[in-house]
Amino acid sequence: MLPGVFCEYIAREIHKTLKDCIVEPTLVQEPIIKKVGYVSAEESNYAVGPLTKTIKVIDVYGTRYKVSIEDMERNYE
Repeated sequence: MLPGVFCEYIAREIHKTLKDCIVEPTLVQEPIIKKVGYVSAEESNYAVGPLTKTIKVIDVYGTRYKVSIEDMERNYE
């Protein structure tokens, strides 16, 4: 199997779920998430790895978060 083949897919699934929680949260009654950014690959190193996808999130109080999905098979540390 190619390294990181599902990294993008997993990131997209998480992104969709976070976006859905803005409108209809599943664990609390009132929405906590205010904004969900796009899936970014700017931290990825395609030459040697690891493949990393990030999603930036802002809650209703303005606190910023970064969700990272990283292909651990190509992480040579």
